[in-house]
Amino acid sequence: MSRSAEFSEEFSIQSLGAAGGLVTGSLHRLRHGESTIIVDAGLFQGKNDVLLPNGKSRNATDINALREVNTILLTHAHADHVGRLPLFHKRGLKPKTITTTMTKELMQVILDDAAKIQKNGDKLYNREDVERIMNYVKEINFGKDVKIGNKHDNLRTNFIYNGHIPGSASILIRKEGVVGGILFSGDIGQEINAICGGWGEVVEARPSEMPIKALWVESTSFDRHSVSFDEKYGLFMENINEILGRGGSVILPILSLQRNQEITEMIARAQNQGDIPKGCKIYKDAPLAQKFEEIYIDKAELFMTKRFGNNEDFYQTLEQAQSRFNLRNCLLVADNKESVKLADILGKSNKKSIVLTGGGMCGFGRVRNYIDGAFGKNRKNGIILTCYQVEGTEGEKIVNQGRLINAQNQKKGATVTQLDVFSGHISGESDTFKFLERFNLSELELIGIVHGSNDNRRRMAEAIKSRGYPAKVVLPEINEVIKFSL
Repeated sequence: MSRSAEFSEEFSIQSLGAAGGLVTGSLHRLRHGESTIIVDAGLFQGKNDVLLPNGKSRNATDINALREVNTILLTHAHADHVGRLPLFHKRGLKPKTITTTMTKELMQVILDDAAKIQKNGDKLYNREDVERIMNYVKEINFGKDVKIGNKHDNLRTNFIYNGHIPGSASILIRKEGVVGGILFSGDIGQEINAICGGWGEVVEARPSEMPIKALWVESTSFDRHSVSFDEKYGLFMENINEILGRGGSVILPILSLQRNQEITEMIARAQNQGDIPKGCKIYKDAPLAQKFEEIYIDKAELFMTKRFGNNEDFYQTLEQAQSRFNLRNCLLVADNKESVKLADILGKSNKKSIVLTGGGMCGFGRVRNYIDGAFGKNRKNGIILTCYQVEGTEGEKIVNQGRLINAQNQKKGATVTQLDVFSGHISGESDTFKFLERFNLSELELIGIVHGSNDNRRRMAEAIKSRGYPAKVVLPEINEVIKFSL
């Protein structure tokens, strides 16, 4: 399938993930002349995204079709953007891979973990494969102009800060001698981000005068509205204290990268302000999250702000900012055996505790110890989900139920609540266009809407048209080739 527009210098983009209504698996192939550029190489996540109609895994689909790759550009370190990268090298390909310093630092941990948790039937790569590819990852500074692709095609790129997580970027690609560029938004963060700085706060080199001719933009949270910090903090504390107040304990299944750090800081502040009971015990049962926390502290000078909530100078020094994750009355859960034991204790003893645990979508990770064990059978206990639950995941299922339900006798156990006030993605029409209109869109000719449900993609398309942009708007399907020119 192909769509084309009337221009001069021929390009094409083919989305091999995060298209057709799928949110995960970001992988976009840009072709021009003898150059093939890959933007992101992510894993599909959630049963509905992972499985093909024939029941096979999209992740295991042979990547040899991408053999002619010159350069891979990575927007950020989340697994749905980097998790298929080792497959290129496992097939004997060695394309130059470019990303920011923090993305390289964080993706090492993400890929090691992905290799570790893959099941035998869907074993894509091992830790040796991960170690091998890291030798081919080159770091780039935000705003630096770098040559990519085949040298005869004269393509160049800039990484532009977008505030999603530390190191995350939107990626601009242009051709020397041609006025106009192609912008891949990546996952766009919030305008204000306390830990790593939002796109509205960080001052960095951005080619604001160059017209963007083609735009590939995410739409994950286009149907949502941004929520103030005070509202988010207040609702979070209200839900925690409701569970603690009825004599139960709280499980917080978290995304280990960024969401864990955001929530840990909130709990630390709540302890200091007396917003949770003084004797409440905190357990960190998320070893992957702990690794990221250590990287955040070690590399703080690269990205960390002094902001907390609405106060941009809350922390007076970098050292104080690094202490933002320090919790009182806190214990680390050493291993899975200890995790199982804790889940049993909190299921039977009604200790008022808060547990931060791995497995943000509840299908795997140590959160299963609490869902499947004695904790989940206790009606006083509660699970609070703070991340987007991809369609087809266990998290979506239990949210719809409202409680954990024992399949054998249908007895109802711990409550399940999802808080929609947390999002690492830009939210709603107003904020999305505020971010995009920082660029020169006066000559915009083509917009591809990706990384979102079909409902959100259609909403964004309607909003683009209502704002009077002359651009052609497309909603790419998986593998669809869209041709255009600069």
